[in-house]
Amino acid sequence: MTAKVEIRPGSTDDLAALVAVLGERHFFTDRLARQQRGGGVLLVAWLDGRPVGEVFLECEPATEPEVRPQLPGVCPGSTTWRSSGHSGDAASAPL
Repeated sequence: MTAKVEIRPGSTDDLAALVAVLGERHFFTDRLARQQRGGGVLLVAWLDGRPVGEVFLECEPATEPEVRPQLPGVCPGSTTWRSSGHSGDAASAPL
């Protein structure tokens, strides 16, 4: 039988598990706060009740002043994927 990966928005209830597996408490605290105020969505991949990866879909205006005039009202949509990679070591790469 093949295990199914579940992908769902993260919540503050997930913080301890995310930090235990992927590290970076500051990153996850920040992304969950941004998600609560509508600045993006933290999607977490779960396998057997354990987080195995995440991606943050950013929905805020660009932070770079030179980019903002070129994309008025458009979210940059930047994302980063982090994965525990089954070895417990987190790896990240821009998507």
